Amino acid sequence: MAGSISIARISKTQKDFWLDTERERKPIIDKHEAEEFDLRIIYAMEFNHSVKLTIWADALPRK
Repeated sequence: MAGSISIARISKTQKDFWLDTERERKPIIDKHEAEEFDLRIIYAMEFNHSVKLTIWADALPRK
């Protein structure tokens, strides 16, 4: 039983390690860039275009 606990602990440690290697810094945008994003979204909505957004959760980008 003790062997399975240590394997589970190693597995979690490996998973945490790989998650840490995939982490990225959240981009910091200035006021001008935020306005540009807003204009692009408004344009896409006006002409019924799709928009792909990326959100940051726990320093991991998600699409």
